[in-house]
Amino acid sequence: LSVVTVSEKESGPRMPVPLCSICGAESTGIHFGVEACAACSAFFRRTVVLRKNYECAKSGECSVSKGKLLALW
Repeated sequence: LSVVTVSEKESGPRMPVPLCSICGAESTGIHFGVEACAACSAFFRRTVVLRKNYECAKSGECSVSKGKLLALW
């Protein structure tokens, strides 16, 4: 599990912020059993509710990362 350190006050203690297990952005909590950000949580919730199936348009070599949140599925 990776963390990012942020400070609430300049001189205050630094608190670790967990990262999203899917894309690496700051997590908003445990969603579907893993640390996840709001965007990834919403994506997976919609996927389940709408019973969607996605297929990578790039011969199975699609990757998800913080810098590549938009993908052609």
